[in-house]
Amino acid sequence: MGSRRTPRPGSPVANGKLYDANGAEFVMRGVNHAHTWYTHQTSSFASIKALRTAGLPIVVGGFGHHHSDGDPDEDAILSYSQANGIGYLGWSWSGNGGGVEYLDMAVDFDPANLSSWGQRIFNGVNGIRQTAKEATVFVGTPPPTTTPPPTTPPPGGCTAAYAVVGSWQGGFQGEVKVTAGSAAISGWTVTWTFADGQTVNQSWNATVTSSGSSVTARNVSYNGNLGTGASTTFGFIGSAPGGTTAPAPTCTAA
Repeated sequence: MGSRRTPRPGSPVANGKLYDANGAEFVMRGVNHAHTWYTHQTSSFASIKALRTAGLPIVVGGFGHHHSDGDPDEDAILSYSQANGIGYLGWSWSGNGGGVEYLDMAVDFDPANLSSWGQRIFNGVNGIRQTAKEATVFVGTPPPTTTPPPTTPPPGGCTAAYAVVGSWQGGFQGEVKVTAGSAAISGWTVTWTFADGQTVNQSWNATVTSSGSSVTARNVSYNGNLGTGASTTFGFIGSAPGGTTAPAPTCTAA
């Protein structure tokens, strides 16, 4: 995948530019057929690193969660792309046929009815909802930032604020912000009880366990130490058969 300019024979990479076998210059290079990453992940990462070292723009795509001639590791692709600041292109929105309908992200082009693949790439870890940013070309010059007035941290211990940051039919994405009080803490535990039969299916930045409607989330190794008034967040993807009423979480500091 790529856009080409003036043909030029020679090395594939020269003077900060990329050329194909016929000497045509690429404006952007895409790592296509990413379903082969499952078996060739090391060489794929090495190729991308070489292109980035040469200062060349690159996009990973298109890829799905499965393919007839290979089983792509979509988690590795999304994680690597996010960690290295690379754009990606999942395949595809809807309308596939010929036995590859499983590549549809939306059922019958309906954005309110995402498939399991659509849920993964839009709402999963390192997915579009977590990582996408609107290009400034669409919004014009951003307004100048203002510094919010200082706030007084809660006294002692820690507090937790729960929010639903996205929802769809039968599921949702939740986020919890943990804030230390007037003294530094070395760990935290957040508990809450769901009211609508929600369940947590996967989480990040916390170790989450459930017992019936009761949920317990504990810090992981890198986000337990919080200075006075400092905050961290963790998130999760859940099922919501009966609604997404936000519970009132309780935070206990260590």
